[in-house]
Amino acid sequence: MTTLLVPVYLDALYLPTKTNVLEEMTDYSKLPYYKNSQLVNRGRAYISETVLTVPFTQPQLTLKAGIHLHWSLPDALTNGIARDGEQGITFPLVPNRWLIIRRRGNLVEKKWVVESDYLYPEGATPEDIVISDKYDTV
Repeated sequence: MTTLLVPVYLDALYLPTKTNVLEEMTDYSKLPYYKNSQLVNRGRAYISETVLTVPFTQPQLTLKAGIHLHWSLPDALTNGIARDGEQGITFPLVPNRWLIIRRRGNLVEKKWVVESDYLYPEGATPEDIVISDKYDTV
C-alpha cells in the first residue's frame, strides 16, 4: 500500500455542551426514490420546494458536546476533466479513509480514522452505533 499525505483546510468547532443549530439547507431523502422495488415518497414533486428547509425556522438539530470537524477536498481532487469525443466528466479518485491525529506539541494524544463511505445499518441512528477500535494500531 502506498501512503499519500494530502493537506486539507480544516475547520474545528468546539462545543462545551450540546447545542441546537439549524439543520442543513436541503434534505434529499424527501425526494421520490426506489428502495427494494418500492417507491418511497410517492406523490412528492421532484422540485426544490420539496427538499429545501424553510428559511429562519427554529433550530431542528442538536449537536453533541465535543469538537466537530469540517474539511474540504483540495482543488486538485474536485476538478474534473471533459475530454473531446467522450461523454461526461472524469474526476480523480478521492480517499475514503481519513486519519485524524490530535497532537499537543510533538506528542500524539489520540488518533481516529474517518470512513467517509460508512453506511449505518438500516434503521440505526448515530446514537446506536458503537465506534470500533479496529484502527487502534494506526
